[in-house]
Amino acid sequence: MKVQKPTAEQLISRAEINDALMRYASGCDRHDPDMIRSAYHPDAHHFHGDVDGDVEDLIAWIDSPTGGMHHTVQVGGVDVWRIPGVLHFIGNIHYEFASDDLALVHSYCLTLQVVRQEDGSETFMNIGLRYVDRFERRNGEWKIAKRIVPVDYATLPVPYGDAGLNNNAVPSLRDRSDEYWKMRAEIGLE
Repeated sequence: MKVQKPTAEQLISRAEINDALMRYASGCDRHDPDMIRSAYHPDAHHFHGDVDGDVEDLIAWIDSPTGGMHHTVQVGGVDVWRIPGVLHFIGNIHYEFASDDLALVHSYCLTLQVVRQEDGSETFMNIGLRYVDRFERRNGEWKIAKRIVPVDYATLPVPYGDAGLNNNAVPSLRDRSDEYWKMRAEIGLE
């Protein structure tokens, strides 16, 4: 892989792409569908196993009884959030530009969640994953056009039925069959 020094325009694009990544993470953590939508182009595709569709499918999954465990559970006869606290921490981000308006953005993410049980107890779950994103600049705005979410690991301190990423998780692979390499080839970086 040839590493090239970014141009001034690419540095500006990186900042705009980073803003979209942060809107997505904040939207998930604050349960704000409009903020999540703002990170995606309307025709974008999102795939992380349980979700294989557009941003509206992602939002519907987050809000569904089995999606992302963001639904409510009964604790003492009262509906409460199953996940009362969640934090998406995006760490390492690698940017590769195929053109002035097309980039592969590979981000590492830790999703830290408090999981509430029906008996009212709370435990902690940590999911290590990556975002393999095709970002496109359209009408001057960088947004996600395609996202694939390979999962590296998940701590599962409590069983949670059919909810969560582990049912149909996209595997994170340490060779060239990983989604990162597939996306690179797809956008002409190979």
